[in-house]
Amino acid sequence: MTEAPKPVFKAPNIPSKGMAAPTAAPSPNGTKTAAPSIPAYEKTLSQPAAVSPDKGLYDDNFAAQLGLPPSFLQTKIMAAILVIVLLFGMMLGCSMSGDSGKTRTQGLTGVVLNPEVPANRQRCGIAERTQGCVLYLQNPSRRDREARDFYQEASRMTGVASYTIELGNIEYATSIIRPGWIAQINIPPTGAR
Repeated sequence: MTEAPKPVFKAPNIPSKGMAAPTAAPSPNGTKTAAPSIPAYEKTLSQPAAVSPDKGLYDDNFAAQLGLPPSFLQTKIMAAILVIVLLFGMMLGCSMSGDSGKTRTQGLTGVVLNPEVPANRQRCGIAERTQGCVLYLQNPSRRDREARDFYQEASRMTGVASYTIELGNIEYATSIIRPGWIAQINIPPTGAR
C-alpha cells in the first residue's frame, strides 16, 4: 500500500502597501462593470515591471548575447573585468609608444666624428693647457670643406703648432665637413703652451 502524495500548500501573496486594485465585479443585471481607473504613477509604484514569460530580466545584455552566465553581471566580476582591460590597455600603450631613451641624443648633433680622438678627452677650455683636448669648429661657408682646412684656425685658437695638429688628425684630414656641420679636431697634448 502506497500513500497518496500530499498536496503542496501555497501561501497567498502578501498584498502590497495599501489596498489591492479592485477588479471588475458583476453587476446585479449580470454584466461586468469596469474597474475604477488607477493613476499611472500608482501603477508603476505598486506593480513590478512586466516581463514577458519567454524573456527574463537577464536576456537583453552583453552576457546573454555572448552566451555567458548571468553571474558576469555582478559588481565584483564587472570591476575585475574593468581592471584587467585597463591593465591590458596600459601595457599595450606602453609597448606601442616605444622607448624614449633610445631616441634621446646626448651632446652635439651635426658633428663629423673624428676616430682619432681618445675616449674621455675633455673639450678645449675645460682641460689644462698642457693636456690634450677636443676642439669643435663649425663650417660657416656655403660649400663643403675638408677637416684640414680648419687646422690653421685651431692652431690660432689653441696656440698649438699647426704641424702638431696635423699629426694628431692624419686620418681625419680628408673628412668632408658640410655647411653648418661641426668638425671635431683632436688637439694633442704639449709640454707647455
